[in-house]
Amino acid sequence: MKNVLVLIHDDVGQETRLQTALDLTRALEGHLTCVDVADLVVIGDPTVGGALVVLDTRAEEAANRTRIERRLGVEQLPWSWIDKAGRDPSDCLLSAARCADLIVVGGREDTASYSLRRLVTRLLGRTNALIVTAAQNANGLDVGGLAVVAWDGSDFAAHALQRAIPLLALARSVCVLEVGLAETDFSGEEAATYLSRHGIQAEVLRVQQFVDFAATIGLKAKEMNAAYCLMGAYKHRPLSEAVFGGVTRSMLGQCDIALILGH
Repeated sequence: MKNVLVLIHDDVGQETRLQTALDLTRALEGHLTCVDVADLVVIGDPTVGGALVVLDTRAEEAANRTRIERRLGVEQLPWSWIDKAGRDPSDCLLSAARCADLIVVGGREDTASYSLRRLVTRLLGRTNALIVTAAQNANGLDVGGLAVVAWDGSDFAAHALQRAIPLLALARSVCVLEVGLAETDFSGEEAATYLSRHGIQAEVLRVQQFVDFAATIGLKAKEMNAAYCLMGAYKHRPLSEAVFGGVTRSMLGQCDIALILGH
């Protein structure tokens, strides 16, 4: 787990995303790739002279790059830069994310051309990377803090757990948080045993569902002052999640701490 990719865009969430990515890259002794995504929305067909540019932030992002590169020059870690422009930020990120281990997003307000849920869904569906949604207004990510593993016994949760081993190994402590698990499911104890074989000692905490799964996970993680919450994403098909809700969708909308999602 050495390749960290971060969404760069001059918005209210940029500082949180960048500091989170810097903290991850430094802790993992990895390489940071900054993908600067400029909004470029064109209506019409430019091949027949009928194009109308309705939004173009390339000039603003060029100035943003100058500021960020100046800062990266003193961070003492390896980094590279990719400029992208387009209508859909997920397309811009996907074209640069083939070899990413972690992709840091979040913090940007939803607009007509941007939706965090859509972005995360597309990234999870088309990459093997873990997706990190930076906590709103947070000062980076305490990689060495308490890691909460939201455990539902699913293959998705197991996959996220396996992918995150290098990161969990850096945590001060790990809590496998089991919410409403059926007796036939892969238990939290089995997850903790798996972690122990990687030299990671984890506590298992079972809690009852309070309001809904997402609210329960979020409340417990906040009570424990967790640095982040690791979870498997979209247990059902994304279309079903979009129509009927779902834990992933709810967590993206209401959780106050960083999420690390795997599918």
